[in-house]
Amino acid sequence: MLVFFSEAKRVLIDYIIQMHDQYISNICRECKNAHNFQIRNHKEKYEKAIDSIESVIDYLIDQDDHTSRY
Repeated sequence: MLVFFSEAKRVLIDYIIQMHDQYISNICRECKNAHNFQIRNHKEKYEKAIDSIESVIDYLIDQDDHTSRY
């Protein structure tokens, strides 16, 4: 009887540890996906801003070249 309970305890502890590992893995996966989603959103947002700034700088440089020729 004691051997049965001892073995049952080991099996239950192994099962609990396995469930905990799966739970932690799911949390890590969800956090990674959320982080990657935020990075993509910020990258798209700032990429548009950088394109706008580059076009303004190109325009200003082009204007400076036109005024110095005359």
